[in-house]
Amino acid sequence: MTKKLVYLTGPMAGLPNNNREQFEKAMRLLNEQFQYVSIVPVPDDGVSVTPEQFARDNAANMLMNCREVITMPDWESSPGAKRDVEVARLFDIPVTPISKYLPSEPFKNLH
Repeated sequence: MTKKLVYLTGPMAGLPNNNREQFEKAMRLLNEQFQYVSIVPVPDDGVSVTPEQFARDNAANMLMNCREVITMPDWESSPGAKRDVEVARLFDIPVTPISKYLPSEPFKNLH
């Protein structure tokens, strides 16, 4: 059975290292259940584009290829994550909190 492609969304801007460590932790944990987890990769060079510009330019295309959107804790505080959820709902892509798939202990400190 093929595992479905999912899109992980949550707060990034204003958090240390754009919350990269927490996204990577969530992705590692979700990869036990999903073949591939899609997150918005943020350029590390700090020169090409800002994380916000990169997300705005690429998130919709990545999201449209996924079968489900999984939200990180506190996603409601992120304008980008709220936009991702709105797009998903507009196209009838299911939106699910990460707590459905992960026990509370591993993800409770994800920001």
